[in-house]
Amino acid sequence: MEAEEALQDLVYGGELYRDDLNKVSFILKNYQGHLDSKAAFPVLKAGTWGGKGEHALICDLGVKEDYQGAYH
Repeated sequence: MEAEEALQDLVYGGELYRDDLNKVSFILKNYQGHLDSKAAFPVLKAGTWGGKGEHALICDLGVKEDYQGAYH
């Protein structure tokens, strides 16, 4: 199975800014990727799943519940 078959709604080459989503998930190469994403985007809530702690496979960045950004 190819990635395009498994992930049919995945957007390739789309705009980096979108106002119609509140979370982005991505595959981790290693746990350091999660730590780096937290440092690079401190205003976003960072989470992991697909394994506990340093065994996490996926990271997501989303809007914090207390975020008071441009649209609030």
